[in-house]
Amino acid sequence: MPPRPSLASYSALGIAVVAVSSSAPVIAYAAAPALAIAFWRNAMGVAAIGPVALLRRRGELADLVRRREGGLSLLAGVALAAHFAL
Repeated sequence: MPPRPSLASYSALGIAVVAVSSSAPVIAYAAAPALAIAFWRNAMGVAAIGPVALLRRRGELADLVRRREGGLSLLAGVALAAHFAL
């Protein structure tokens, strides 16, 4: 039998559900261009996840910079930005 998830896991799941559920009404209420909303949503996501990734996965991120997947990831980011812009 797998171990039972911790209280921190349940708390993180609850916060994620509330954040995703409330994002559509908040964005609909915002009086900002779609590209600005997309930029700030992505910026806040990087601010929330970036430090954890840098602390826990530093080696994997360093390998990504040196390998072909890093360039493909950059290209995917450009395509995502174009998607949001259009």
